[in-house]
Amino acid sequence: MPDSVGTFERIAGELAKMFQPLETRLASGNLRAFLAELGLALPPELLTHTAFINAVTAGAGAAASLPPLIVQLVAAIEAENVAQSVTVASNVVTQVRTVITSIDTIAAELNAIGGALPGISAADLSAFATALPERLIDFLVVTYLEGYMPGIARTLALPGIVEIDPQPGIADPAHPAFVRKRLRLDRIGQAFADPDALLRDVYGWGSGALNSRLILDRLHSPGGVWESSYTHILLRALPWSYSRRRPWRLLHRPARWMGA
Repeated sequence: MPDSVGTFERIAGELAKMFQPLETRLASGNLRAFLAELGLALPPELLTHTAFINAVTAGAGAAASLPPLIVQLVAAIEAENVAQSVTVASNVVTQVRTVITSIDTIAAELNAIGGALPGISAADLSAFATALPERLIDFLVVTYLEGYMPGIARTLALPGIVEIDPQPGIADPAHPAFVRKRLRLDRIGQAFADPDALLRDVYGWGSGALNSRLILDRLHSPGGVWESSYTHILLRALPWSYSRRRPWRLLHRPARWMGA
């Protein structure tokens, strides 16, 4: 892209890529499977609830407007038309805001269904609907990172900022096994302010319940985090010393490094 492209335009383009999958994910033929990927398998009767379906259709329609905007934004950037780039980027941000509002509406309408779905208790549906906006956006962000920035995704998994954790199903068919994707931005500050607590939270470090398998899986799985140059940048920035050959030997740097 030309050097004249600003940060705002770049961010807008990436936001559009992040949210555009909802166009197909929210399509009626994919909706129930998508919700199951987020943790709750709902019966076909879900599709008979008009207010909910209207909210889903509106969300899918808002997401469907993003691909053409991406095309327009790329064209304006390639033409070095700064004014047009800014205009289209603003339209992208507005449309993404509409998509996010639609997600909130979808969750509210799902919650309003209450106990009307066979095999789903009102309590289970309410809990899922309440968590849906955050869970859905986390899913989109992490999936975007996996697809467009896999090295960064694997690196952020090391301190638990990105979590991609298989969740076992239970005997109840409404609760299938799924992969929980989370973005833990709260751990960014913790990595610098209290690395002991971070390692304890993520891996059980120093707690007597060390999850060494998780550490090794994240470091040495095929295409894993240790193959990413971003990992070594991250570890050098954090208050630990480490050996690239022996990554499990993480040691705290002296307290004076933290300004003590």
